[in-house]
Amino acid sequence: MMKKILLVIFLILPSLAFSNARPESKYDFPKIEITDINGNIVNPIKEKGNYLVSFWASWCTSCVTEMKNFIATEKQMNIKGVQLILINVDRNPKAIKKFFKKHKLPENTLTYRANMYDALQQFETTGLPITVAVKDKVVISKYIFLSMPWQSPKLIDNIVQPFKD
Repeated sequence: MMKKILLVIFLILPSLAFSNARPESKYDFPKIEITDINGNIVNPIKEKGNYLVSFWASWCTSCVTEMKNFIATEKQMNIKGVQLILINVDRNPKAIKKFFKKHKLPENTLTYRANMYDALQQFETTGLPITVAVKDKVVISKYIFLSMPWQSPKLIDNIVQPFKD
């Protein structure tokens, strides 16, 4: 019975998350406590700037593909004036290093941490990964990419378009 409940949850939650893909209107980036890997409170999102902020977890299967895409397109996004920020929501910071090693991701990739429940509640979503576009501390778009191939130049152009508006 438990397996059936879990199966239903995993089938329904992603579709609910995708239904929230765009915010009704622009709003200030929520006040979420963000820390570095050592637990020090930081504020990686400055008053001025273009950011694509991805919330992820090591146990999230869709996050694996998203992380690889995120890292592969970082240079292209930076050229277009968009800084990528990764925020992990695992309870155990050791899970981050294990995740990067297991999936052969660069260990020097800068990632931050936040409380999962705060992040999901603030962005009114029920699933991960979630990526938000932030311009000058204002959320201008919310995306649930799941396993989309970011390397497509057309998709990259579509992602950075809200920053130009």
